[in-house]
Parts: sequence; structure tokens; C-alpha cells
Amino acid sequence: MEESKQVKKCKNKSKQKEVKKLSKGIILKILDEERKREFIGIFGTNEVYITSPVPISINTMDGPKMAYFLDLSLITQEQRSKLIESISKKFKLEKEFVEENMEKHGVPIMSDHTSMSCYDSGAFFNAFGL
Repeated sequence: MEESKQVKKCKNKSKQKEVKKLSKGIILKILDEERKREFIGIFGTNEVYITSPVPISINTMDGPKMAYFLDLSLITQEQRSKLIESISKKFKLEKEFVEENMEKHGVPIMSDHTSMSCYDSGAFFNAFGL
């Protein structure tokens, strides 16, 4: 992926460098049309940075599911606000509850209908302890 839309959205030049520096180069592309629309509404793109190329099993209301986790350090304050609003509305939860739990537990992205790309081999090998 060329320069991330998340990076481009940062208007402050020093912040852009900081975001690029933090980037692990692990990108998840949402392929499902409904979820893609949600992601574009929140992030302006259907591609987001994730914390690891390895999905983990999480418990959901529908049983265990495999999920990646959004790299919250690489989203803008505007994207964070939109994300909190979206989760709050979708799951009928208080915004404060969503924000608090987002910080404690992260934001899982179900691995169904996604495609993961790794543009930083170091990040990929680090995920496996190599």
C-alpha cells in the first residue's frame, strides 16, 4: 500500500513522520462490502494498520472467532471519535464504556473476509519471535 490514508490525514508534518515511524507495516484490507462501507465511513479507507499479522481467537456472542487488532496508535483523533461513535451505535453501548474498553482491550477486527499484507519483514518476523 502506498502511503497510508491514515498517514495522509495527519496535517501536521512532524506528526506524519511520527505515524510513519510507528507503522509496523502490517495492513488489513476489509473485503466484505458491508464492513468495507463501515470502515470507509470511519477511516476513509478499507485498509487499516493492525498490531500483528497473526490473528487470535476471541470470544464473541456467536462463539470463538479469529480476529486481528486495530493499531490504535496509528489512527487520528477524528478516526477514533468516529470509531467510538460507530461501535456505540452498532452495539447500543455508552460511548464512555466503548472508549474505556477500547483502551483496555483494543479493537478486534474479525478475520472473516479480510486480506492481510505485511510491508515490513521485520514486523512480520517479530510477530513470530524470530
